[in-house]
Amino acid sequence: MSSPDVEKGLFFDSTRKYPSPEMLNIKCLIVGTGDQINNINTADLELGMVASVIDDASDLSLRAGVLYAWTLTGWVALNAGTHTHTSSNDGGLMSNVMVRGFRNVWYRNFEDPFNFKNVITQVNGTATMQSSGYLELMANSGTANNYINAHTRGLIYTFTQPLSFFARLKLTDVATSYLTRFGFNPETVEDPSLDNEPKMMLEGCDSCNTNKVTIVSANNVDRQKDPTPITNLTTDLANYSLELIPTETKIIYNRNDSTFVVKDEYIPTTGLPTRTRQFIGGIQTKNTTAKKMDIYGFTAYGTIGETTWVTLREQP
Repeated sequence: MSSPDVEKGLFFDSTRKYPSPEMLNIKCLIVGTGDQINNINTADLELGMVASVIDDASDLSLRAGVLYAWTLTGWVALNAGTHTHTSSNDGGLMSNVMVRGFRNVWYRNFEDPFNFKNVITQVNGTATMQSSGYLELMANSGTANNYINAHTRGLIYTFTQPLSFFARLKLTDVATSYLTRFGFNPETVEDPSLDNEPKMMLEGCDSCNTNKVTIVSANNVDRQKDPTPITNLTTDLANYSLELIPTETKIIYNRNDSTFVVKDEYIPTTGLPTRTRQFIGGIQTKNTTAKKMDIYGFTAYGTIGETTWVTLREQP
């Protein structure tokens, strides 16, 4: 028998009329479920073999629709490998990605929340950066229904594409006689007129879920507070994420990387926000006691939804 290197070879030729199973296998694409591929004896795998996954592995180590190559360190995804954008052979320079790929990204960066207080609507409300580094929105004491909303402005996003925010905040310090909202295209907290405009937000109020966090969404037809119980308290300082996946008609809520909730009713999949309320954090007191929302920072992402937004000419 020929040596293994000759037997495997790079090509079939006249000297290899009857190739070995090893040579045939290394030329083939392995197709199977993630679990089937994970269960292949590693002694039967050759460096460079490629596998196509048709269903997720139970442990999600191999994902459906992804091609993997067998390497010294195991299976490596070919269509999602780690790269640092340092050359044309490494996904292209990051500057090129920014210049050409960032043209339609809607992005709000308030990791430092200082500038989120620049646009507010309020009656006896204040927005103050605290010495310990967070933004305090306060509906002041003295009169019932005092309130404050902090707004973003500028270009708008579209609900036809994914949206997400990541935030560290305390929705309220007192969970009685209050209303608090944080997210995409919510009604301002003082507005009693609820609407069906597309929206996705976190909400807390004494009349809806007492002291618990609630997911609220609307899809141009109806508006719904998530009926799924969430035990998370609005008075906790916590890390939150909220993600819209319009193609799957779902919203995914995550808190502190441990509590996951999927909302799959009345999910927005089309439409645009009202420009003046595209993203809001707000709090209202319903009695004479002050209520506070503490925002340590957040980022929000989407796709620009302006009509006939600009494109770039393809490079020749």
